[in-house]
Amino acid sequence: MANKHTGFSQIARFVQRHILRNGFKTALVVFLAMIFIIGLTSINLAIINNGNDLEVLYKTITVNMDLVKLSSMSGENGFIYGSTIDRILETGYIESYYTQGDMFLRSITHVTGDISDTPKRGTVISNCPVVTFDDVNAFTERYSGLDITYLDGFDESIFADDRKYDEGSLSPVIVPRALFDIYASAAAAENGESETVTDVGYLEFSVNSDNRVYKRLYKIAGVYDGLISIYEPNYIIIPTSALLNWFKDIGNESLMLYSVADFTVDPEKNRDIQAFREAAQEIASDEHAGTGEMRALIWDSELRMVAEPMENSIRLLKILYPVVLAVSALIAAGVCVLFTMLSAKDAAIMRVQGTSKARVRLMLTLQMVFTCIIGLIIGLLGMYVYMHFSGQASVNDLFIETLRVTILYLSASLLGAGVTSVFVTNKHPIELLQVKE
Repeated sequence: MANKHTGFSQIARFVQRHILRNGFKTALVVFLAMIFIIGLTSINLAIINNGNDLEVLYKTITVNMDLVKLSSMSGENGFIYGSTIDRILETGYIESYYTQGDMFLRSITHVTGDISDTPKRGTVISNCPVVTFDDVNAFTERYSGLDITYLDGFDESIFADDRKYDEGSLSPVIVPRALFDIYASAAAAENGESETVTDVGYLEFSVNSDNRVYKRLYKIAGVYDGLISIYEPNYIIIPTSALLNWFKDIGNESLMLYSVADFTVDPEKNRDIQAFREAAQEIASDEHAGTGEMRALIWDSELRMVAEPMENSIRLLKILYPVVLAVSALIAAGVCVLFTMLSAKDAAIMRVQGTSKARVRLMLTLQMVFTCIIGLIIGLLGMYVYMHFSGQASVNDLFIETLRVTILYLSASLLGAGVTSVFVTNKHPIELLQVKE
C-alpha cells in the first residue's frame, strides 16, 4: 500500500496494480470506452459518407423541366412567348435547353432567277406553317423517320445557335419533299434544264406587324422526308436564330412563338430544386407567359426517390448523434461513480496508513481515467484500421470531432471519478471499512 511518502512513480505502480487486479471492472470500463468511441465515430462516419454519396447523386442526376401549354390539352392552340423562356434562363438554374418555334406566317412565295435584278415569283402559300430550332439532333429525335438532305454548300451547321443571320445575308430554310419537287420543277423550267436541279431558288417570307407587311428572302438549303405534323404536311424548317433576328429587325420580337421549351437544370443547383420549382411556377403562371395557360413541370422524381431518403437518414443521424453522445457521457460518469464507490475499502486502508486525502483522491481518479484511456485507444485504433482498409472517409475528416468526443468522455469520467473520490475520502476510514464489496 502507498504511504504518505509515496512518489509519482509509486502512484503509477499503485494505479497499474489495481487496474490489473480488478479484472472485471477494468474490462468493463475498457469495453464501454471502446464501444463509445467506435459507436460515435461510426455515426459520424456514416454522416460523412452519406453526405458525400448524396453530393455525388445531386451532381449526377439529371433534372428536366418542361413548359407545358395547358390550353393545348383542350384542343386550342397554345404557344410560349420568348420572354417567358428568357425569364427561365435568367433564374441561373439552367445548364442547357431546347426550344422549338411553331407559328404561321402570312405567306411564302417561291422565287427564282436573279434576285438582284428581275426575280421571278412563283407558287404562293398563304398562312404557311413554320417550325424553328437550333439543335437539329434534338429535333430529329423528336420526329422519328424525319430525314434531312442538304443541298450543295449547306450542312447541319446552319442550325448552330451561334450562327449569325442578319439582314445582309440570306438565311437558309428546309422544305418538305412535296414542295421541293414543285420548286425544283419550276427552277428547271426557268433555267431551261430538263434534269433535276440542285439550286431550287428562294422563299420570300411575309408577316404582318403593326398593320404593315414585312418581307424577307431566304435560301432553300435542303429538303426533308417525313412528317412533322399530320395536320400540316407543308411545314417549313428554319433556324430559330434566323427567324428571330428578322423579327428583331422589324421591331417585333413577340412574333416569335414557341411550342416546345425543355430545360435541363444545372446539377450544381439540384440541391436548390425547390427554390427553382417555385420560381419556375411563378413565371409559368404569369398571364403573359404565353397565348394560353402555362405550367412548369419539373421531372425530379429520380432525385426525390433517391436523394430524399438519404437526406432523411442523414438528418436522423444528426439528431441521434448528440443524444448518443450525451447518454454515453452520462454512462461514463455513472460507471466511474459506481466503481470508485466500490474502491472505498482501498481508500480507507490507505487513509489508515497515513496517505493524505489528496493523494488517495488522485489514485482513485487516475485508476478510472487511465482505464478509460486504454479503451479509447483500442477503439480509435480499431476505427483507424477499418477506415484505412475500407477506403471510406479519411482520418482527417473525423479528427476534430473524434478529438472532441474523446475529451468529452474523459471529462465525464474524470468528473465522475473525481467527485466520488472526494465524497469517499471525506468519510471516516472506520466507516469506509464497513463497506461491503
